[in-house]
Amino acid sequence: MNDIREADLEPDESGLPGGTFGQLLPFLLLVSGAIWLYLNWDSVPDPVPMHWNVRGHVDRYVSRSPVAVAMPLLISASTCLMLHFIARIIRGAAPRGATRKPSLRLLLIAEIFIAGVCCAVVMVSASNGRLFVPGVTFIAVLTAALLGTCIVLFAKVPKTQPRNPAGYHPLYYSDPEDPALFVPKRSGLGYTVN
Repeated sequence: MNDIREADLEPDESGLPGGTFGQLLPFLLLVSGAIWLYLNWDSVPDPVPMHWNVRGHVDRYVSRSPVAVAMPLLISASTCLMLHFIARIIRGAAPRGATRKPSLRLLLIAEIFIAGVCCAVVMVSASNGRLFVPGVTFIAVLTAALLGTCIVLFAKVPKTQPRNPAGYHPLYYSDPEDPALFVPKRSGLGYTVN
């Protein structure tokens, strides 16, 4: 029997990072990409270039159908929804601690990153490659911003004491007596499932 109880002094912040607008931002980006595609549909080539090799040459085309051309937006929307629900689960089921707030912020930033990259991909494809250089530059800037944000978010996170060192495995954490669904990783950077 264990008589030790843990107390957390982190203030209880209601909601997820970014507020309502921040949480809607990835989806607003995707909707704006869909509106751009709709407004520029007449200039979309047939077939539509969908993949470029490292030299910048098209090596894969798709048919000019709304679903095929908008597929990156649809994949991005489902990925953003999944990350949003993971953030909600972490917000409600993970113990509060030093890594929770940075992890939730990083999930939101990842959603924005994914939405931005997929909008750029659709714009490059639908413009028949005319926006290739600006699109690749935009994706490179987003990638650098994501990496920089990761470094800033987790640079000052103190290393936390592992909950049950025997419960940590390479890909997951398992402790039937621990009620938390998500627990901080051994490294202190992010969460793993229990």
